[in-house]
Amino acid sequence: MQTSRLYSLFFRNYTKTYYKPKFGNRNIHKVLILQATNEAAKSPPPAEGFSVEVTQSKFIRKTREEALDNPELAETNVAQGETKQMNMFQSINDAMRIALDSDDKAEDVAFGGVFRCTMGLAEMFGKDRVFNTPLTEQGIAGFGIGMAAMGHTAIAEIQFADYIFPAFDQLVNEAAKYRYRSGGIFDVGGLTVRSPCSAVGH
Repeated sequence: MQTSRLYSLFFRNYTKTYYKPKFGNRNIHKVLILQATNEAAKSPPPAEGFSVEVTQSKFIRKTREEALDNPELAETNVAQGETKQMNMFQSINDAMRIALDSDDKAEDVAFGGVFRCTMGLAEMFGKDRVFNTPLTEQGIAGFGIGMAAMGHTAIAEIQFADYIFPAFDQLVNEAAKYRYRSGGIFDVGGLTVRSPCSAVGH
């Protein structure tokens, strides 16, 4: 018997034994939605003066001056550089383009990612530097760590943050501890692991 059919039978039997005595013949899904709505209505509102709007986040910089008002940028010549407005997808793509352009050892993945953040980079920098990997989180992280340990700038992408857990051994026990376990002789400072998370569209 297929797994989906087993789940279907389980749900039917569960709803018969659990919900029917409580709600009779009423539509169970409507009852559940009503319950969730009632619970949400009981929740306290946000604290006064607290905005839950993403556009009001204190982390968003709306002007060039705000964006460049950062002590970490003081030692660079970024403040004299050109700025332009971008969405998150464009800024990620541009950051990787800059990394690949400024470091001939930088390497990335080719398809463009689920959200196409690496789109166009393979055509620009060649398939030896921007390439696909097998669909294995452990392998992607391990490959990136190995490249970084050899002195390359490795940009690895895990398709979704939900999928990153199989790579935790590599990230926690290898990448994070590489420098200390080698007594400062080696490091993987050139490694970046990208992984979209949170709401739909990330």
